[in-house]
Amino acid sequence: MEHAHQSETFAGGPAINAPAGGLAADKNLSMAADLLKQGRGAEAKALIMAALASDPNSVPALELLGRFYMAGKDARQAVSAHRRLLEQAPSDPKSYNALGTSLVVAGQTEEALDYLRQAVALAPRNHIYQANLAKAHMMLEQWEAAIAHLEKACQFSQGEARAQFMALKDMCRNQMLENALWGKRRDQA
Repeated sequence: MEHAHQSETFAGGPAINAPAGGLAADKNLSMAADLLKQGRGAEAKALIMAALASDPNSVPALELLGRFYMAGKDARQAVSAHRRLLEQAPSDPKSYNALGTSLVVAGQTEEALDYLRQAVALAPRNHIYQANLAKAHMMLEQWEAAIAHLEKACQFSQGEARAQFMALKDMCRNQMLENALWGKRRDQA
């Protein structure tokens, strides 16, 4: 993707841009983000935890903590961090998207739908939020809802991202057709 929301992925969570507690905290959290990108999670976590020790409600630190846990495949801890993030940034769609995506990874897709819907309600033109909601619907085999959100994701995206969303939309349509075909075969048997 060629735009500012590049770090927002289904499993990775968004980058939250909120005021931080000071220049040193900002620098440490920036370093922690870089360390996470380099796969140096233990070092990143030490900086994140230091930031949270000085400000337990730091939105950037909570966001990074959630990303740290997602990168480490600890969805339960990511959900916990993202719940705390949402408490601190309840009007930010990125917080809802982060919690929704971590809930999906934790296997709590039904609950995730509410948070992903809220992210879309707050930022309906964001193709990442539309796609994440579509993917949650796909996991629940709710093909028509998935297609509707993938159409919106296509509308608000371009390039490779748009091509991927179109391919997912085709896959959903094919799955709907296959389900209908199997249903007819069972009815005839």
